[in-house]
Amino acid sequence: IESHRNQRRQEHVDAQRSLGNYRTQEELAARALKEAHELLVHEQAREPLRKQAEADCHRLEILSPKVEALSKAAEQLKTAEVQLAKAQQAKDNQKHLVTKCRGDITRTQKLIDEASGLLAKEQELKGELRELNSIHKALAKYTGQKTKHAGLQKDAKASGDLAGSLEKQLAAARKEADALQARWVKSQAAVLARSLKPGQPCPVCGGKNHPALAHGRAEAPEEEEISQAIENVQRLDREWSEARSQAEKDSAVLAVAEGALKAMEEELGESTRQNPSQIAKRRDKTETDLAEVQKQTGVLAETKKKLVDLRDEESPLDNHLSGLDAKLTAATARVAAAKEGLQTIANDLPEELRTPDTFSMALAKIRSSRDALVLALETAQNKEREVASAIEKATTQRAASEKTFEDASNHLKKAEEEFLRALSEEGF
Repeated sequence: IESHRNQRRQEHVDAQRSLGNYRTQEELAARALKEAHELLVHEQAREPLRKQAEADCHRLEILSPKVEALSKAAEQLKTAEVQLAKAQQAKDNQKHLVTKCRGDITRTQKLIDEASGLLAKEQELKGELRELNSIHKALAKYTGQKTKHAGLQKDAKASGDLAGSLEKQLAAARKEADALQARWVKSQAAVLARSLKPGQPCPVCGGKNHPALAHGRAEAPEEEEISQAIENVQRLDREWSEARSQAEKDSAVLAVAEGALKAMEEELGESTRQNPSQIAKRRDKTETDLAEVQKQTGVLAETKKKLVDLRDEESPLDNHLSGLDAKLTAATARVAAAKEGLQTIANDLPEELRTPDTFSMALAKIRSSRDALVLALETAQNKEREVASAIEKATTQRAASEKTFEDASNHLKKAEEEFLRALSEEGF
C-alpha cells in the first residue's frame, strides 16, 4: 500500500511538471502567434508595393517584344554594316585590280615602244660582231704567221749557219788531206830518188836522166791516216751538201712565208697595229649586247600578246567595278534603312532599356522584388497558420495534461486515504 501511495505521488509530480511544461508552451505559442499576426499585418500593409511591383513587371513584359525587335533590328543593322564593309572592301580590291591592269597596260605598251628599234639594233650588232670576228680571226692568223715566220727565220739561219760551218770544216779537211797527200808523195819521191842509179830508167817517168833528184827525209804519213782524212772529207762533203740543200729549202720556205706575211699586212693595213686581246674584249661585249637584245626581241611577241590579254581583261574589270558600285550603293541604302528602323523602335523604349542585357537585368530585378514581396506575404501567412496550429496543439496538450493532473491528484488522494485506513487498521 505504501509503495502504491509512493507511485501515485510520483505520477502526481510528473503530471504536475508536464502540465507546467505544456502551459509554458502554450504561452510561448500565444506570443509567437501575436508576433506572426503582427508580421502578417505588416506584410498586408505592403500590398500596394506588391501591386506596384506586379504592374512594373507587367509593363516591362509588355515591352519585351519591342526589346526583342530592337535587338533584331540591331542585328540587322550589324549585318547590313558588315555587308557594307565587305562591299566597300570588294570595290577597293576591284579598283586596285583595275588600276594595276591599266598600269600594266601602260608599262607593257612602253616596253613594246622601246623594243621597236631592237630589230635594227640586232642587225647592227650582228654586223659589228661579224666584223670583229673577222678582224680577230685575221689578227690571230697574222699573229700565227708572224710566229711561223720567226720560226722559219730561225730555221733558215740555223741551216745556213750549219752549211757555212760545214763548208769551212770541209775546206779545212780538204786542206789537211791535200797536205797529207803531198807529204806522202814527197816522201815517196825521196825514197825513189835514193834508189835511182845513173842510166837506169825512172819507175815514174821512165827517163834515164835524173837531173834534179828529190832530197829530204820527211816522214811519210800512214796510209790509214790518209784514208781517214779522205773519209772525213767525203763525210763533210756529204753533210755540207745536205746542209746546203736544207738551207736552200729553208730559204725558199722563208721567202714564201715572207710573201704571205707581207700579203696579210697589206690586207689588214692599220688593223695589224690593234691588240688582239682588246679586239676579243670588244667582241665579247658585242656578243653580250647582242644576246641581251635578242632576249628582248625574243619576248617582244610575248609582250604584245600580254598587251592584248591585258586589254581583254580591262573591260570585264571595269564592268565588275560598276557592278560593285551598285552593290555598294544598295548596301549603303540597307544600312540607312536599318538605322532608321532601329531608331523608330528605340524611340518607344526608355534609353536605359534599349539593350537586351539592361532590359533583362531590369526585368529580373523587378521580378525579384515582386517575388520577394509575394514570398514575404506567403511566409507571414504560413507562419501565422503554423503558429495557430501550434497553439491549438499546445492548448489540446495542456487540457489533456490538466485532465491527467486531475486524475493523478484523485489517484493520490485515494491512495493516501487507503494508506491511512490501512494504518488505522494496523493500530497506528
